[in-house]
Amino acid sequence: MTGTKFFLFGRPPTAIHSVTVIQGIDVKLINISDLVKTKKASGRYTDLDDLENLKSNEE
Repeated sequence: MTGTKFFLFGRPPTAIHSVTVIQGIDVKLINISDLVKTKKASGRYTDLDDLENLKSNEE
């Protein structure tokens, strides 16, 4: 697709391809609840640390 840009999160087979721009229009990538679910599911130390930082910022 001309004018469409993609961003890749992770590695196959669990990689997520997100559309970031469609013909010059910015597209939201992920909402906060999906971000939290994704970071919990990954189980990586960096993602779990991100979750702690997200929680501390909510308070």
